[in-house]
Amino acid sequence: MKKEISSRSKSSRSKKGFTLIELMAVIGVMGLLMAVVLIGASSSRKTAQISTTAQQIQLIYSACQAWLGNGRVNYTGISLDTLQQAGYLPSSLLNPYGGTYEVKPHSGDAAKLDIEVANVPDSGTWAEISSAVSNLFTAGAYSQTKSVLTLK
Repeated sequence: MKKEISSRSKSSRSKKGFTLIELMAVIGVMGLLMAVVLIGASSSRKTAQISTTAQQIQLIYSACQAWLGNGRVNYTGISLDTLQQAGYLPSSLLNPYGGTYEVKPHSGDAAKLDIEVANVPDSGTWAEISSAVSNLFTAGAYSQTKSVLTLK
């Protein structure tokens, strides 16, 4: 009689829990779902960084135009600090990649403007930023080399 009771208790114990295989399957599915979510979040973050950089370039360019329209004939003497001190731009303007912007007259032609973006991770990202900027400016209004946009 004792043997029957103990065999019943063993079988009822095993029916109450999950097997190791079931637990491993659940953990595997959860890992797969987390991987899909992280990949999606990474892609969204990159898109947001590119869009933010392009919008900040447009903001800087608009500030430069306002600075130029204040009785100046070219971009001689312009810099990011000058624009910030004059109140055209916020005092802390960092790009999403942790770098800064550099604003200066184009070498050889002070009627053009160079905006350099620091810390862009790679040329592919720079190409995407340039593409986003091209949607903001009219054709022929800018040219680009490496991490510098030259605006007219």
